[in-house]
Amino acid sequence: MTSVDKIISFVENDFADINKQLSWDFSGRQVYLGDKGVSRICIALDPLLSALEQAHNWGCELLITHHPLFFHPQRGLFAGRDDAAIYAVKNDISLLSYHTNLDVADNGINAYILELLGARFVSPLTEEEGKQWYKLMVFVPLGYENAVLDAVSGAGAGNIGNYSRCAFYSEGLGTFIPNSEAKPFLGETGKAEIVKELRIEVVVPENRLSAAVQAMRKAHPYEMPAFDIIPVKSPEKHGLGMVGELPEPISFNGFLELLKNSLSLPDLRINMNRKKDVKQFSVCAGSAAELWQDAARAGVDIHVTGDLKHHTAIDARERDITIVDIGHFHSERVFMKRFADTLKKEFNTEVFLAEEVPPIAAYI
Repeated sequence: MTSVDKIISFVENDFADINKQLSWDFSGRQVYLGDKGVSRICIALDPLLSALEQAHNWGCELLITHHPLFFHPQRGLFAGRDDAAIYAVKNDISLLSYHTNLDVADNGINAYILELLGARFVSPLTEEEGKQWYKLMVFVPLGYENAVLDAVSGAGAGNIGNYSRCAFYSEGLGTFIPNSEAKPFLGETGKAEIVKELRIEVVVPENRLSAAVQAMRKAHPYEMPAFDIIPVKSPEKHGLGMVGELPEPISFNGFLELLKNSLSLPDLRINMNRKKDVKQFSVCAGSAAELWQDAARAGVDIHVTGDLKHHTAIDARERDITIVDIGHFHSERVFMKRFADTLKKEFNTEVFLAEEVPPIAAYI
């Protein structure tokens, strides 16, 4: 059995960095009932009462959704308006939601759509401000550098791209005089001490900084370790949507068929037809038709998304940009099974996928 906090740590730090959610979003804890044990998890696109009822019937202690239950601060819970939250509390089910951080994740929803289409990632469609990073510098007596570096690395520091335990050492001399209240690891009370030390420098993201400092203090042999924390700008780029590229150009009709078949779509809508072949395109699951201008700036003339509106369709068409509306529900629901499989593998626990009905359906 795993726990709620372990699942939160994995999703928010390792799978879909919660620091990358957009400023208006509210991902993370929606109904948090403490760090309780979890033997079964339920996954759903929307935090509806029906999803919570299914979670309860399956004996799940946790429901994880893509769309948040709350977007704004709550002033109390009211029957008829907040029935899902009330049901969760009554039935001891915690609720977590991961929204835009799951959209922008390197292995998130848009990346999965590219994978299903057999397309490679080219670049983010939009560019958001990178998360805050820090440089942690700590001075360690010779012989203890490995223990301290292992500790801070285990807490999430020292990761750069595909490399872990990244650090820089520089050697020098440290000096101090322990006072009468000190319990020095080296030296004697009232006497000046000079020690050969290494300065260890590692980078650490903001969400891991506190844990890295705590781990450093615990592993450090000194009673009062000397260290510095310096903010640094992240070189990472991320944003809503992705630009993808197919291995070979295909006809526009062939591209539409590829979308329908790969994502198991019942239908799709377009604002204009095209005659030329498709190689590069942009995709942003959910409601992102307005990003067609970003698609134009990215140099692609096909934008795949959901929730296409009348005036947006006209504006894009006037700029010769094709918007392919694959539906808000279907563009995101396709990822939920992948998310469920990921959690099942990571925690070796039962994960159920809630049955959900599209809120909009074609009438024939």
